[in-house]
Amino acid sequence: MVSMVSREWNSAMRHDSTWSVRFQQLLSAMAYRSKRIGTFSTMSSYRFHLLDRKRTVLTNEELCEINWSFRFKKAAGRFWMDQDPYWQERGPMSVIFSPDGTTKSSHDGAPTREGMSINWCWGTSADGTPASGYPCDFIRYSVNGEEVPSLHFSRHPIHYGIIIQSCWVVYSSFPLPKPGEDPFMEDEALGVDSKAQMDQVLKYNSLRAPDNGELEVQLAGMTEDGNMLINVGPYQLTCSNEVGNTLLGEPPAAIIQMIQQGLNQESIVGEAGPVAKDEDSAEELLLDHVD
Repeated sequence: MVSMVSREWNSAMRHDSTWSVRFQQLLSAMAYRSKRIGTFSTMSSYRFHLLDRKRTVLTNEELCEINWSFRFKKAAGRFWMDQDPYWQERGPMSVIFSPDGTTKSSHDGAPTREGMSINWCWGTSADGTPASGYPCDFIRYSVNGEEVPSLHFSRHPIHYGIIIQSCWVVYSSFPLPKPGEDPFMEDEALGVDSKAQMDQVLKYNSLRAPDNGELEVQLAGMTEDGNMLINVGPYQLTCSNEVGNTLLGEPPAAIIQMIQQGLNQESIVGEAGPVAKDEDSAEELLLDHVD
């Protein structure tokens, strides 16, 4: 009797009708569904998507077929946020990763980075050649030949949409929610910050004391949320009033040394975004870091 019941139960559990409702519920809850599946039974398809929903290694085809939504993180600084349409309540930019290792970005259908050299390759690339390397869970990225902090893949914990992020930017395979609409998409919840990418932040911003000893520390102004903007030579840091007042009393070389040693990561470098270089126009600076 037990054997008969077991056989009947096993047969029922393998029947498509047993899994069809559950399978459709799973698919309807997922913001991204892989196309890498053949003709399988409903149960096998359900199992595949159940496991695949947490995958963080994309194929070349998957990376390049998605129209990614893009925004800057707050850690990029007020300069970048002020020029990002997302933070101006005009919606996020759109970005396409091309198979040749370049990218195309736009906003409301209008190109936003024509003529710029913005390339990507997989984190496994040996030499940074555009589109080189084999798929892994992060992307190396360069703007006009300068490598910026790498982009790491993750999945949304509720609907499993794909997220790519560095300490300064966020991409998503789904429409980016407005600030405050999704707690899992707030900067504090995303996880990758400047502390985690300290070496890459320092390398890109080239935070070092110049040989001629002419570095100066100056108060550049205040942000809307009450933080101080401190200029260290051609570089700008966003920090709390307490930290800012301390920096203004320190020798410039000592400030650079503190940053390079990783001290005060949360209050100094953790809020310091891409450096604005004096010789670049505001438009070029934005386009340099759109992706």
